[in-house]
Amino acid sequence: MPPPLLDEPESHLHPPLLSAFTRAISDLLTDRNGVAIIATHSPVVLQEVPSSCVWKVRRSNLLTYAERPESETFAENVGFLTREVFGLEVSKSGFYDLLEQSIREGKSYQEVFSEYEGQLGFEGQALLRALKKAQGDDGL
Repeated sequence: MPPPLLDEPESHLHPPLLSAFTRAISDLLTDRNGVAIIATHSPVVLQEVPSSCVWKVRRSNLLTYAERPESETFAENVGFLTREVFGLEVSKSGFYDLLEQSIREGKSYQEVFSEYEGQLGFEGQALLRALKKAQGDDGL
């Protein structure tokens, strides 16, 4: 019998339920000496299983390759897994480009903050400060 395939369970479950679901599947498979294939883009799934059970599958043009994560995934920080396994860096995000463009246009911290009507999360605020500082403007 082929192993069951679960495709992106995160699309149907809230993160705490996704974590509990992944833990239940993992425990069941361990008890039954079974395997399953779970295709995911969620670090919540990864933090419930050891890296020895994880493969990162990537495709570049016609080439597909698989590799193990370099770091342990079980009980790891979600932000770390997002960067290390899925390759999401703040500098590659859409909001980074928007904030960087505002700074290049010579806007002050307060002008940019006001432009977004105060709707900048802590990450965005810290990034904005860092971009201003890198520009040589410590006054913000």
